[in-house]
Amino acid sequence: MTMKPKTFFDSNLREQAESPDEVHEHIAALQIHLLHTIVPSEIAKVLGEIGNWFKILGLWEKAIEHFEKARQSSPKGGLLAALELRLADTYRLMGNYNEALIRFQKFSQQEASIWMQFEDFYHQHLGKLHFDQQNYDQALKCFQSAWVLREKKGNSELLKSTERAIQETLKRISVE
Repeated sequence: MTMKPKTFFDSNLREQAESPDEVHEHIAALQIHLLHTIVPSEIAKVLGEIGNWFKILGLWEKAIEHFEKARQSSPKGGLLAALELRLADTYRLMGNYNEALIRFQKFSQQEASIWMQFEDFYHQHLGKLHFDQQNYDQALKCFQSAWVLREKKGNSELLKSTERAIQETLKRISVE
């Protein structure tokens, strides 16, 4: 398996690949791995990862196709919830804000154990939806909620991502 390609967030809060060629190589390696995978939950996990890389590359139809296939193989629980969030985020990136909002609203009705596991991701990505729609005050509230939750988790990478989102949002608010 190839090393996970590096990504960064641009000023529009969109995850970008440092090297798209490396991402394509990684996708190819994941697809080969998938050929040797028989456990449904592992199939769902790999399909979801492939879908996420296609999302990062901006190949949204391929991303959706892989997320949908992953959902078919996924048991209920955290993996399925993560796939739902990735689908909602893909629709956001496509500019299909109504579909994204419907999926975020549906996600918010998860059972408590799932909700607690992904609540910070929900707020972060819902914030990005508001950011894309230039509703910066609402985006900021979402990002601040995500930050509080992520601080409790103690994951510095997630905190850094949320801090970047807050900084970019504050820049936009100060320009208005």
